[in-house]
Amino acid sequence: TAFGSPLTYRWNADLGYYTQVTTTEPVRIGEGYFVSKEVNTLPELNFYGELTNTTFTYKLKPGWNLISTPYSGNVSLSAIKIQKGNNSPITWLEANTNNWLPNAIYYYNGEDWGSTYSFDIAPQAAIIPWIGYWIYLNMTDNTYYLVISKP
Repeated sequence: TAFGSPLTYRWNADLGYYTQVTTTEPVRIGEGYFVSKEVNTLPELNFYGELTNTTFTYKLKPGWNLISTPYSGNVSLSAIKIQKGNNSPITWLEANTNNWLPNAIYYYNGEDWGSTYSFDIAPQAAIIPWIGYWIYLNMTDNTYYLVISKP
């Protein structure tokens, strides 16, 4: 409803395809979505409130994950950490060195911006509000988490 469209989909890593967001499977903080926009402008979301936690942890699945920042400000990819199981989180670049994930975030520039795909890498990359990003988790040996600090 917030996006003015019932055509909102999430990536289901277990099934390997998109499934529609419904009232029984609503939007989740930190998850990226594909929204077929039915209005010309995105609505103001100020009245929805800001996430106040200083960090946000998102469980990753092996393979592709469609993620988003849960905060209203940009988050540098270099500031994001990856946690393996109950271990202390390590930096994005350390996780890349460990081959947990590639040093890249992938995103789609919608119709308004040429319908193209792009990617960015750390240290210059940032996760920007309103954009969903694809990241790929190489590992299947444990549970992994994305840990994002509030900007």
